[in-house]
Amino acid sequence: MIPRLDDETLDREIRVYLNWRTGRASEASSAAEIAALVIGHVGVRPHPIWTPSRVGWAAAAVLLALALVGMLVIGGGIHPFLTDRTPAPTSTPVPARIPAPTSPRIPGVVPVNGSIALPTRAHDAENGVLGDILMVAIGQTPQRVAGGTVETICPQFSPDGSRLSYVEGDDLVVLAGDPGQGMREEYRSVGIHRTIGACPIWSPSSQTIAFLTGDGIAIRGLDGIDRTIAARPPRDVAGQLFANHNPLAWAPDGSSIAYAASDGIWLVPLDGASAARVSEASSRYVSWSPDGSRIAFTDEVPLQDGRTSNVTVLTISQPSAVKVVGHGSKPAWAPFADEIAIQSSDGLMIAKADGSGTRLVSAPIPAYGFGGWSPAGDYLLVMVDVSGHSYSLFAVSTTGGESISIARSIETGGTRNFPDMGDVTWQAVYR
Repeated sequence: MIPRLDDETLDREIRVYLNWRTGRASEASSAAEIAALVIGHVGVRPHPIWTPSRVGWAAAAVLLALALVGMLVIGGGIHPFLTDRTPAPTSTPVPARIPAPTSPRIPGVVPVNGSIALPTRAHDAENGVLGDILMVAIGQTPQRVAGGTVETICPQFSPDGSRLSYVEGDDLVVLAGDPGQGMREEYRSVGIHRTIGACPIWSPSSQTIAFLTGDGIAIRGLDGIDRTIAARPPRDVAGQLFANHNPLAWAPDGSSIAYAASDGIWLVPLDGASAARVSEASSRYVSWSPDGSRIAFTDEVPLQDGRTSNVTVLTISQPSAVKVVGHGSKPAWAPFADEIAIQSSDGLMIAKADGSGTRLVSAPIPAYGFGGWSPAGDYLLVMVDVSGHSYSLFAVSTTGGESISIARSIETGGTRNFPDMGDVTWQAVYR
C-alpha cells in the first residue's frame, strides 16, 4: 500500500533528500509551495479595473445589452448567430497533435509537466508476480489506473499526452482520456510476444506503437493496421523483468526508427527501404536529437578500469562524424535544448551535444533507475533504492533548483529489480 503523501510527509521527504544530497535544505519553501512552482500554478493578482469611475459605464453597457436581447426575442426569436449549433460529441475528443517545438520560447507550444505513470510489482502466492500502473501528480497521492491480475509494466504516455500505453502480461493496452477524470481502455493487441527488457514506444504522431519481437520491429496502429519490419536480432537481455534499456527510438519526423541491435546501430525506414547500419557500437540505448539530425547512444568499450560506456553523438548525414560527449549510460536528449542527460558513476550529469562540457546536476545516489526528462525539460526522473525491495521516485532539477519527492516505497517484487528508462513516463500537457 502506498502511504499518502500529505504536505507534512512530502515536506519531510524533500528535506531529507536535499540534506542527503546537498547538506542543506531551504526553510523558505514548503512542499506545497515547491510543488506549485513546478506545476506552474502561481497566482497572479488581478488588475484593479473596477474603479468607481468605471462602475457607471459598466451598468449602462449591461442595460444596453439586455435591451438588444429583448428586441431580438420579441422580433421572432434569438438570431441564428447567437445560437450554439455545436453538435453533441459522440466520443471523448482526442487533442490534435502539436508539432514538436524547436524552441522553448515559442508561445503556446512548450508543454506543461502533467502526471507521472510508474509501475509497482508484488509477489502473490497463487498467481506469482502481479503488477499495477500507478499515476501521480506532484504533491498528490499515487492512484492505481491499471493492472492487478498479471505482471503489468512499461507505461508510456503518447507524445501529445492524450493516451497511456502499457504491457499487461503479453498484451499491449492503450488507455485514453484525462488522467484526472479517469481513463478508459481504447485499444488492446493480444499476444504481442514482446522481446523482454525493452518497452514499446510511441510514434511522434501518437497514432502508432513500435516494439521488438523475435521477428523484427512490430508496428501496431490504433487504426488496426499492423505489420512487422524485418530487423537484426536484438541484444540478449533474458531474465531482466523491468525494462532497463532503450534499444528503439522513433525519428522526430516519423520516417524511421533507430535500433540498437546485437551488431550495431541501425536506421530502419518505415517505407520498406533497406535498413542501414550507421555504427558498429555495442549499445543498449539510443536517443534522437529534437531536430532529427543526430542520435546519441552508448558505446560499451573496455577501459583501463573495466568495461564502461562512452556516450557518443553521431550525425545522420555524416555517420563517420562521431563525438564522445561523456562517459556513462542511458543517454536521453533534452526536449528542447542541445543537451544530453547521462547517468554516470559521479551522478546525473548533462552534457553539451557538441562535446564542449558537462555539468553535474545530482551527486552520486543509490539510483537504480533513470527515467529521462520532464516534458518541459526542467527535471530528470530518478528511481532511488530504498530497501532492496522498493524504490522512491524523485524529480531532480536541471536548473539548480530544489528537487522534489514524488512517490516513496514503491514495491518492486524482487531484490534489486528496479524500473528504468522506458518504464516510467511523464505526461506532456499542452495549454
